Amino acid sequence: ESARKAKKSRPTKKSERKARRADQQKSQRERRRRADQQKSQRERRRRADQQKRQRERRRRADQQKRQRERRAR
Repeated sequence: ESARKAKKSRPTKKSERKARRADQQKSQRERRRRADQQKSQRERRRRADQQKRQRERRRRADQQKRQRERRAR
C-alpha cells in the first residue's frame, strides 16, 4: 500500500519546473551559439577559398600576359 502511494507521481514543484525550463533554455542557447560559430567558420573558410582562387586566376593571367609580351618581342 505505502509503496503504491510512493510510486504515484506527485505534481512537480514550481521550483523544479523553473529549474528544468532554465536548463532547457541554457542548452538551447548553447546549441545556437555552436551553430553560429560553425556558420561563421564556414563563411571564413569560404571567403579564404574565394580569395585563393582569385589570386590564382590573377597569377595565371599575369603569366599569360608576360608570355604574350615575350612572344610579341
